[in-house]
Parts: sequence; structure tokens; C-alpha cells
Amino acid sequence: MKKTFLNLIIVIIIFIILFPFGLYFGSKFYNKRYHTFWSKQPVSFFYTLKFSNGIINSSRPPPPIKDDSYSLEYFSSEDNKIEEIVNLMNNNYSVSTNCTYHYDKEYLDWMVNNENKERINLYLSEDNKIIGCITARPTTIILKKEKLRCLYVDNLCVEKSYRSKGLAPILISHMSNYGFDKGYNLFIYQKEGYQLPYRSISVSENIIYQLQKYNLGKYELSTLDDNNLKQVYDFYNNHYQSKDNYIEYSFTEFDHYFKNQWVTTYVEFKNNQIINLIVTQDNKYKINGQRVIEIPYMIIQSDPNNLFVKKIFNKCLENGYSLVCNKNQDNKYYFSDLKKNNSFNTFIYMYNYHLVSPVNEHNLFFF
Repeated sequence: MKKTFLNLIIVIIIFIILFPFGLYFGSKFYNKRYHTFWSKQPVSFFYTLKFSNGIINSSRPPPPIKDDSYSLEYFSSEDNKIEEIVNLMNNNYSVSTNCTYHYDKEYLDWMVNNENKERINLYLSEDNKIIGCITARPTTIILKKEKLRCLYVDNLCVEKSYRSKGLAPILISHMSNYGFDKGYNLFIYQKEGYQLPYRSISVSENIIYQLQKYNLGKYELSTLDDNNLKQVYDFYNNHYQSKDNYIEYSFTEFDHYFKNQWVTTYVEFKNNQIINLIVTQDNKYKINGQRVIEIPYMIIQSDPNNLFVKKIFNKCLENGYSLVCNKNQDNKYYFSDLKKNNSFNTFIYMYNYHLVSPVNEHNLFFF
């Protein structure tokens, strides 16, 4: 009896010792077998043995993948192919049947921002037909109080009939190398819906609500303009500089992203001082045919009965939106009167950066 018990204890100890090794090598084998491209990239895997935050590799990324069957070109909003790129994204960008995108040339022009010479915009074509695209722009993020200069990669899109042919790795590998040539070895990007085969730095829930009309009588709203731009910029910075994880904007970037045809920054003043701020963005998509307005940023210092918030919701309805998406669940209190319509997860990843533990609270919301 004692011998049997001792053998059992030995088996358990051996299992405890060998299990982490089995998990490590099993995960590594699985990635090499089923995720060939990512297994060769400097990303933070679940089995990565690194016990401090920081850059994974200071050398050049793996060589770009080349295929003579396709052509890779830079593009700008002035390119004669821009309408084709718009159509590509409208028809192929969504991963859900109930979500449709409705980009246009003007919106894409704002996104690719020709005035920013550090931008990288690429499209992939076959026989003069555009079948994929990807874009990137410089951004500065604060991650666990550390300032990181990187490229924010966005708009990765491949035509549905060309998927599972290795086109996304072609676009990503060229982007990482072109970015390295411009002096960037860190990249940040988002994935909605499902997770990639490596660790994200954060996952957040986006909840979509049905807007409702509030009976508020007559009221006025102030918005960001050239006259109050500096004051609003300082208000934003003073608020977020005390946070651990957020995006740092230059004055020029703030002007470009917070004040335009698709993004409206509402501000409320008291004694000529800003007390509340809400940013809305039309990200050009519909859920089941209903227009969605997103709210990535809310800074509320004094709003009795949520009156300022309700004014913004009413204004969104007046502007033709039926749904509102709360991007930051720290603000869910302000949406408690509204009926939930839908939800989806957003995973944030970094290329060539390892974070020991993911961030649970953050303000990393990209336009």
C-alpha cells in the first residue's frame, strides 16, 4: 500500500515537472505547423520566455515575402487607383455578415493623410486588379508609463476570393521592412472578432447601444474649433498624462484627428474652463443597416444627471445615427439608460514588443 502511494506521488511530481515543458514545446510545434508565418516573426507568443517588458529583437525583421504573381505598390489618396481601393475595402473589410462598411474617397483621403510623409500605404495587385491593401502611420503611445514611438498598422484587407493564399503575410512582411527602413521597429495594430495565435497586449469589449431621444428642450453644444483648439488640446493632455496607457498626440496630429468631417469633439465650458469632453467618430459602418457612431473618448468632470451626455446622444440621433458604440467600458455608466444592441471584442497587438502581463485598463483608441 505504501509503495503504491509512493509511486503515485512520484508520478504526480514527474507530471508537474514535465507538464510545462510539454506545454512549451507543444505550443511551439503547433505554431510552426499551423501558423508558419507568425512563428517566424518577432511577436510575443504564449510560450515566450521573457520576464521583462521590452523590444524582442533590435535587428531587421525577417525578409519580405515575394511572389512574382503579384505586384506591390505605394499609394496615396491622389492615386488613380483610390476608387478601386475604396471598393475593395467596402466589399471585403468586414468579417461579419451583419456589418457593412461604407467608405468613400474623402474618408480614405483623411485616413491616409498625404501630408504625413512618414505614412506607408501599400496595395497588392494581380493583372492590374487590386486584391489587397495595408496602411500605417506613426504614433506615440504610453504603455505602462513608457513612451514608445511606433507605427500604427491599419486597413489590412484581402479580397475574399484570394484569402488563404498567403497574401496577408506578403503585405505584413513588406510593411515591417519598409517601416524598419524608416526607423521604426515597433508596430501596433488591432484585431476585431477573434484572437491571433500570439499574445495581445489588451482585449476590450465594444458595446453597441440603441440610441433613444431625451426630452431636453432647447440646448446648445460647443465643439472643437480653431479658436479653442489649444485649450482643448491642453485639457486632453492634462487628463491623460496621469494615466498609464494612452496615445500621445502632437498638436498637429490632434488637429487632424479630433477636428474633421467624421470626428466631432464636443466640449462643455464653465467660467471659460472646460469641464467635459466627448469625442464621436463616424467610422463608416452599419450594423444591420443602421448607422453607428463611436465614442472613443469621454472626459466627464461635472455632469449632473448626465445632461451633457444626453445632449450628445440626442445630437447623434439628429445627425442620422441609430446606434452608438462605447469603446471604453470605464464609461459604461453613461450608457446605462440605453438598450444593448450588439457587442464585439477588440484585441490590441504589438509586433516586436513583449509585455509580461496585458493591460486591463487603457485609453488606446485609434482613429
